[in-house]
Order: sequence, then C-alpha cells, then structure tokens
Amino acid sequence: MLLGFVGLGAVVETAYLPALRSLFGDSLRCVGFDVQPTKQPAGVTRCTSLEELFTQPLDTLFITTASLHHLEVLEQALASPITRIVVEKPIVATLSQIEKLKMLLAQPGAADRVLALDHWMARIEMVKRGVVSTFCRDCENRRFFAGAKWI
Repeated sequence: MLLGFVGLGAVVETAYLPALRSLFGDSLRCVGFDVQPTKQPAGVTRCTSLEELFTQPLDTLFITTASLHHLEVLEQALASPITRIVVEKPIVATLSQIEKLKMLLAQPGAADRVLALDHWMARIEMVKRGVVSTFCRDCENRRFFAGAKWI
C-alpha cells in the first residue's frame, strides 16, 4: 500500500500515520511533499516537488494542507492519474472557490475519485468510532483501500 500526502504537518504525524499504521502494518509505505522542507514525519519518504509526488504509483493521495490550498492541490491531483484522493474538509475555503470546485467535480469521473474527510470530528472520542466506521465502510464500498482489514 503506497499512500501519498500533500502537507506533512502535525495532523499527519499525530492522527493519520498512527491510524494507517494500525490498519496496514508493515505493508504501508508513505511518500509526501510539503512546501516547508523542515516537515519530515518519521516513515514518510519526502518528494522534492508536488510533480514528483504525483508521478508515484499511489494507491491513495491525502490532501492535508491548510484549507486555503486544498482546492489548488485537488485540481492538480485530478489532472494526474491518481485514482483515489482524500481531501480534508473544507475542500474550499472561500465562496469564490465553490464554483471552481463544481466545475472540477463535473468532469467525467472526477467526483468518483474524491472523498472529503473532517479530521476535527475524529478528535471527539464518541464521534470517533462512528466516523471511523462510516469512513471505513465508504472506503470499502468505493474500493479506496482494497484488501485492508477493517476493525
């Protein structure tokens, strides 16, 4: 399983990586890119550019940048061959970005490649179980993580 991350901040290190390691164990490999060269979570091979990241044979791409950059990264990801893209919500940060998002997702097959996920909800323990369960079912139904052993 090769997963890619755009944005290598604290939420990747403290939330995503521990959960994904728990799900996939030794089969998990991660690559990532961040505009800040000092961001380097353990276990993530750093790419020198977004373009380099998008040339990797990724099973899934996670867009974990600041909200203002979600849409521009999503647009580039949709122009790549990556078939599964998970974007933290909100996907758009401004009202003016909504129209652009609608146009992007109206392209044939684009909406089927994108899943939006709100990591803040997962911080509330009672909601966490429901979110993880729903997320796993959705991923399984859409084959986001083929072959994963779900909790």
